[in-house]
Amino acid sequence: AALVSRVERVATGEAVEERVGRLRQVLCEGFDVDLTLNFLFHKSDTDVSILNTIKSQVDARNTILHNATVVAHGYMNAGTTVDSFLRENLEWLGRSSNWAKFSAVASIGVVHKGHVHESMRLLEPYLPRGGMSASPFTEGGALYALGLIHANKGGDGDSTAISFLSEALRNAGTNETVQHGACLGIGLAAMATGSWALFEELKNTLFTDNAIAGEAAALGMGLVLLGTGPSSPLAQNALPELLSYAHDTDHEKIIRALVLAVAFTMYGQEEAADVYIEQLARDRDPIVRYGAMYTMAMAYCGTGSNKAVRRLLHVAVSDANNDVRRAAATCLGLVLFRAPEQVPRLVALLSESFNPHVRYGACMAVGIACAGSALGEALEIVQPMLDDATDFVRQGAFLSMALVLMQQSEARVPAVKTFREKISAVVGDRHQPIMIKMGAILAAGILDAGGRNVVMSLQSRAGFMRMSAAVGVALWLQHWYWFPLLHFLSLSFAPTMLIGLNKDFNMPNNFTAVCAARPSLFAYPKRAEEKKEDKREKMTTAVLSTTAKAKAREARKEARKEAKRRQLERRAAAAAANAAEGKGEEKGSGGEDKDGAAATPGAGAGADDDGLGPVPLARQTSTGTIMTETTANSERDDEAAAAAAAAAAATAAKKKKRPEPTSFTLDNPARVTPSQEPLVSISTGPERRYVPVVTRPKPAGILMLVDLKPEEAEDVAKVERVAIGQEDEAAPAGALRVAARVTPSRVSAAGVGPGGQGMAGGAPPGGPGGGGMGQRGRGVTIRGVCARSRGGSTGR
Repeated sequence: AALVSRVERVATGEAVEERVGRLRQVLCEGFDVDLTLNFLFHKSDTDVSILNTIKSQVDARNTILHNATVVAHGYMNAGTTVDSFLRENLEWLGRSSNWAKFSAVASIGVVHKGHVHESMRLLEPYLPRGGMSASPFTEGGALYALGLIHANKGGDGDSTAISFLSEALRNAGTNETVQHGACLGIGLAAMATGSWALFEELKNTLFTDNAIAGEAAALGMGLVLLGTGPSSPLAQNALPELLSYAHDTDHEKIIRALVLAVAFTMYGQEEAADVYIEQLARDRDPIVRYGAMYTMAMAYCGTGSNKAVRRLLHVAVSDANNDVRRAAATCLGLVLFRAPEQVPRLVALLSESFNPHVRYGACMAVGIACAGSALGEALEIVQPMLDDATDFVRQGAFLSMALVLMQQSEARVPAVKTFREKISAVVGDRHQPIMIKMGAILAAGILDAGGRNVVMSLQSRAGFMRMSAAVGVALWLQHWYWFPLLHFLSLSFAPTMLIGLNKDFNMPNNFTAVCAARPSLFAYPKRAEEKKEDKREKMTTAVLSTTAKAKAREARKEARKEAKRRQLERRAAAAAANAAEGKGEEKGSGGEDKDGAAATPGAGAGADDDGLGPVPLARQTSTGTIMTETTANSERDDEAAAAAAAAAAATAAKKKKRPEPTSFTLDNPARVTPSQEPLVSISTGPERRYVPVVTRPKPAGILMLVDLKPEEAEDVAKVERVAIGQEDEAAPAGALRVAARVTPSRVSAAGVGPGGQGMAGGAPPGGPGGGGMGQRGRGVTIRGVCARSRGGSTGR
């Protein structure tokens, strides 16, 4: 019957339709994006206490460090959709202004990278709408964030996101801030599409000759033309026009962006780009020569070309302009990233150059080429520059060291602990220059990027170039001139995961792998401990010897007076008793005297003239002191004995502790770092049920599995899209883990008033208390508490 049913399905085409549906799900509907988003969301291990510590140590009035902290938060939560830190610190976040506000809103796109199905709904409170105008920095940042979410996922140029960005650019008028965000968003969403219509729209913005808008338009044009090469019809007409305008304009920002656009067009062209490389390298303008270095890096990216390496080394030591020399040294890392062990030896002499720009370039080359490798030679090159005399060299050393040590544990690489302590010390030191502290803050974000589940990688596991990653790193390096470009580093993040899927694209729970190493070597870093207040015990007040003697004399005098008074009272009492008995006879009186003497201590032989005996006060005081000291000493001895016993018990426990196992099991899904991949193998044995369709020497990434026991019921977990408002079941109680802003059902709980949406501390329109990130004067703004609600105004 099963065979007949199968034959019928094949005959009716149901099986074919089902298989085509699976292919469409992978190739067109972005199933791999949903799978990655699901993994990063549920496996996120971001330590919020690190961000809280940085926030408490950084002066919020310092715009550079405030913005660096926001960017570090974006790195730490890249692709995880966890933005709880921003929503819990709205008042602190609201201190951003102008371009810092632009960058803060854009960081939402880094956190929600790949959340393409909910992007418009996610950014709705911040995106521009016709007829109403909010803060231009908020709107521009939202358009930039939309591009980051859809980076390299926009389709053939007619997707909803690209259409919306194009419409926003046309409606921006002369607002350079909104134009800047829209141009960057179009370039990201339509990356490498080669769309002539989008190119023309961006060119119209470029020809307005506005420095801010023109720079973003030129970069957007380069992203649209990415990898098309000089032989494509669009590039043949576009490249001469771009180079001609670069010589006509007076804006350095536009010139630099145009030559970078030429570099992106030449991506992967190798010898075909030599004509343009030679033309740019011989130009008199140093900015154009700067672009020639990146053109060479993009054309020969990952090839290890000896010709390109020799040319870059020659320029790094001979050009008259520092920016060109720095770019040449940096681009060595892009050309040689597939041979990371060669880069430290190649740049060793450059790292000792007298020119700080060359030293900075050597740092970045090592960081890019050796990202996530923890090579000893790389650490030896970068570590001395953490204490360089020049501030921006130290900043580059922090960034490079963070890239090299990504996803490394303290047990495997002891330098990780030292570097984290160094970051903490620099951030907490008020006397450190701002540039160095900025580098340390960004390094903290890079170390724990993507919830500690991603690594910077310019190639796939199969060895293919990742185009978006290469261009992302190239644009990230331009943060030297423009801080908002720091967000482009997120394009180079690759998840380090092992996920097994069955024929229905579900994850079998009983599919496992084995790692032949101790668990501590590849464990997540330990959470940072919050500093506890030191409870200092009060010290005993010191007493001078003269003071003690004086007090002793006074005590003896008081004791003698008290003893004398008591003896007089006893004699008076005895005399009264004898009188009551009618004494008169001397015999009786003598006997009574004898009785009185016997009843009175201190009377008799050795008595003083007044009948008082000596009082051994000094001995009594000494005895009391000795007893007190003896008691204190005994208490201290008891405490010392208890401490010694506890120490002995701890030592015994350590000795009895079982040795760490030499291997451990990885569940489905699991994190597998690049250095861990050679040690991972699929579990074998008679009870195993699933085997990979294709056997790999290093099992990692997404594995399609074959079920060896199809007749038995499967225990699987379905891959579900991370929805807005979804909470992670593994999150601790009270910790809200959501994929985006607050949902309508949580509006009242989150404190968002009817006039405000998104990250806000809600307030009705025109009412007080709307602190947060919002728009259009709805009672919420990123600036802070909005006292009035008017379109286009920013609350103060």
